[in-house]
Amino acid sequence: INPGRAEVTLPRKGKTYRIYPFLTFADALALVRQPIRATLTARLRLDGVAQGERLAPVAVASVNDCVHSFEDDDDYYDTDWLYAAYVNENHPAVQQIMREALATREVSSFSGYQADPAGVRRQVKAVWQALRRRDIRYSSIERPSVAASAGWVQHVRLISDALSARQANCVEGSCLLASVFYKIGLETALVSLPEHMLVAVSLDPQGKRQLYLETTMLDDSTFEEAAESGQEQVAQAYEKARKAAARKKPGKDDDDDDDDEAPNIISIRAMRAAGVVPIPDPNAAR
Repeated sequence: INPGRAEVTLPRKGKTYRIYPFLTFADALALVRQPIRATLTARLRLDGVAQGERLAPVAVASVNDCVHSFEDDDDYYDTDWLYAAYVNENHPAVQQIMREALATREVSSFSGYQADPAGVRRQVKAVWQALRRRDIRYSSIERPSVAASAGWVQHVRLISDALSARQANCVEGSCLLASVFYKIGLETALVSLPEHMLVAVSLDPQGKRQLYLETTMLDDSTFEEAAESGQEQVAQAYEKARKAAARKKPGKDDDDDDDDEAPNIISIRAMRAAGVVPIPDPNAAR
């Protein structure tokens, strides 16, 4: 972590303020695969006079650890949009997968939305078939490198690791497929459900027709079966959220139940526009 600094004027004496220096992270942070112990030092000057410093031991987690939610001062923050950083449409393997998808003969080219919805569906199926031929198996590995006392973290393999191991959990499979779909030029999203994730693709540029895929079925199911499962899960999640909202009494703050939340649709295009870029994959050359 490179040195950060914040210089501010406190408008009211006697009032407590929180000051957050802007931290810039070195490129080497993307290479961290095992937790590293470090010490942060904070120095304070008031009206130009040094007030001392404080040290805080911290653990730098693996780049594979995605913080998808956390609590701070009794406030809950949903950060599962960070999963979009594990979608890497510029990874060299994406071009290779596209070539393999053409070899399935489901399509003769990837034309994106120049094709009709049926043609777009065939492009998506071709990618699915190519990954099936790679014999990628479902793996439920998700334990992070460090425990977060006030957060929820999941281990996510980068594309190179998932392909070389031929294993992927629901997040990794969704990010892998999303990387290819987004590269093709399709409107792509990660669909975050309670304790699970799917990938979604718009079959038309207006987003009126959505295709949802259960990526954990890559190893033992057809494309049609995975699409049917994905559609059913999303429909059930929306219906459950609708019923939960109908049960909630006006003016009463009921305890939030994650299982009753509507799916969180994480648009890759929106995340790129917001500045969430792919994590550099050190093994991309493989």
